[in-house]
Amino acid sequence: MSEKAYGRGEGPAIRTRVGKREFSAFVAAAVERESRGQVLDAYLADYERRKGPVSESARRWAQQVCDGILAEEDRSARTSGSPRTSGGPPPCGSSTR
Repeated sequence: MSEKAYGRGEGPAIRTRVGKREFSAFVAAAVERESRGQVLDAYLADYERRKGPVSESARRWAQQVCDGILAEEDRSARTSGSPRTSGGPPPCGSSTR
């Protein structure tokens, strides 16, 4: 049986980087980060459609606000005993920019 070569970002490469027990948390955080980034991007696109262009400084501000909200949600989840173990909220960033 031959072994398949895996590239960066593929399952075994991620598992090697984060460890076997943290693989699911790593993937969940990545999916959550991408999803939240898409929501922020969709909101900004809708705003631009309705009101016109959003400046780069306003985009950065929206990113900071979103990240702050996520940090507060994470603090609340940790104090309430939530099972979240990702070590902090993923940022609102998006891979589309």
